[in-house]
Amino acid sequence: MDWFNTLGESVTMVTGLIFVICVLAFRKGIMGEIIAFIDRRRAK
Repeated sequence: MDWFNTLGESVTMVTGLIFVICVLAFRKGIMGEIIAFIDRRRAK
């Protein structure tokens, strides 16, 4: 458990970075992206 305490704020920063990447990647939300993907597949 000591190694986890040494991580400190880096865990918070990494979690925030992952959140920002997810927001940018899935602007319509996960369900919106799935629906858009299905619509693109049907259009072909």
